[in-house]
Amino acid sequence: MSGIINDESLAGLLKDPVNFQQIFWPNSVLTDYQVEILKSVQENKITVVPAGNKLGKDYVAAFCGIHFFCSRMPCRVVTTSVDGSQLNGVLWGEIRNFLQTAAFPLPVHVNHQQLRQKMPDGTLRGNSEFIGRVVEKGEGLLGRHLPYGPNMEPRVLCIIDEASGFDDGNYMGIDTWAHRILIIGNPFPCENFFKRLVQGGDKLSDAPHLKHDVKVIKVEAKMSPNVRLAHEEERLGRPLSRRIIVPGCMDIDDFNWRVKTYDPIKLAAGIYAEFYEGEEVRLFPDEWLRISNEQADKLHRSPPKERRTLPRAMGIDTAEGGDNTVWTIVDRMGMLYQLSKRTRNTAVIKGQTIALMREYGIEPEGVMFDHGGGGKEHADYLRDAGYDVRSVGFGESPSSPDEFIPGWVDPDDKKDLKQEKYIYKNKRAQLYGVLRQVLDPNTKGESDVNNPVFGIPEKYGEVLRQLRPLPLKYDGEGRMFLPPKNKPTPNYKGDTIKDLIGHSPDESDSLALAVFSLVCKPTTITIGGF
Repeated sequence: MSGIINDESLAGLLKDPVNFQQIFWPNSVLTDYQVEILKSVQENKITVVPAGNKLGKDYVAAFCGIHFFCSRMPCRVVTTSVDGSQLNGVLWGEIRNFLQTAAFPLPVHVNHQQLRQKMPDGTLRGNSEFIGRVVEKGEGLLGRHLPYGPNMEPRVLCIIDEASGFDDGNYMGIDTWAHRILIIGNPFPCENFFKRLVQGGDKLSDAPHLKHDVKVIKVEAKMSPNVRLAHEEERLGRPLSRRIIVPGCMDIDDFNWRVKTYDPIKLAAGIYAEFYEGEEVRLFPDEWLRISNEQADKLHRSPPKERRTLPRAMGIDTAEGGDNTVWTIVDRMGMLYQLSKRTRNTAVIKGQTIALMREYGIEPEGVMFDHGGGGKEHADYLRDAGYDVRSVGFGESPSSPDEFIPGWVDPDDKKDLKQEKYIYKNKRAQLYGVLRQVLDPNTKGESDVNNPVFGIPEKYGEVLRQLRPLPLKYDGEGRMFLPPKNKPTPNYKGDTIKDLIGHSPDESDSLALAVFSLVCKPTTITIGGF
């Protein structure tokens, strides 16, 4: 049946994306806004879609590419992103799923992130391709020129996924070869072409073959058919049926949970499909740090007797070349002690660590070193001496939420970790993200031993000073990230953590390590009673 697309009597019918969907995937469902996006790509030069979470962005982008590629010959489609795992695993995962589930075989040859058009005799059309392409920051995309078809039929499509993470250098020049451009993604904070196009709104075209040069289609979470049904039931005073009209789209329980728990940036981008325009959001707002300081003062004046029995942990940020090594000791209620000490002779680190472990009753598995600055070597020395301490690298991949100890990290936050697979970009972001959770006074109780506000004493003001300027940022995939500690390349133009605080964040890194050690289970050791 692959000849169905090459049948001239059906060719015109298949130009319509809804007809195409009903023939090849008759059991699938397209939402109203997905149909609007597909038809916009047919009619307009640039279609820009700022969209919330779980609304079928990748589904419609993949379908758009498949339909465009299979409805005209010759044809070129370029799908692009700045993240290879997202492009291959998500967008191209949807593309592969369409190919595998089509009611009739599609006339395409598949080779990883490349499709080729098959002619009726089985040969491949040389000037047609559908590819995935990852671009680095500032790198432009090479041209994929083809002439327009009869009556100015578009033959070249570019799909830019996760557009808030895509910079102007990548985008530059695409419109010189792409007849149609689909730009889609969550509107996380950025200052690129995506934001400018969204804020510029619709632009009518003077070209007779186009309706718009730019068409903006905003897709809010409340537009999910599942959420719309629930809201209509609520309006009519009916019990919620929680019926799923479109599988995979956001449901009412997920919608309500996200509205309740998301921070302002994620709420704007993931629910309202808007760029956050409020006052800059900090990773650790001043009000949180003030409350943390007040809580530490209360604990000092009236320490609860239960605190003596709480598990403790220690984070160690080691330094070489005469810099300070920092040891921080914590329990669930806050910081107990921090020592910042110049260690020209790094041999003292092992002995100091053992002494603090004994003084504060910390088990070896509760001690966590940063790999950097020689930390891995010091951890190895201690392990050789029989102390099974742990170490992590700030550039590692994030830990699985299953590794977290129940009871302190908010269960809703763990739910978020499971739902948003890539919630943190790397281990540094995760360490500081967990510290953000325990400092969030909105989910804690001042007198709750099991879920207390985390106290940072005033005498450790350097920690507060280092936490205060850190920004809350998300990349194009919604993963929280921090600026790099140092410039990753000589040409890097953005801020670094050292730029923001004036020097290396040794004290705050040590605190983040200590809290993470308390929260994250050892992979080979089980801590009882926690």
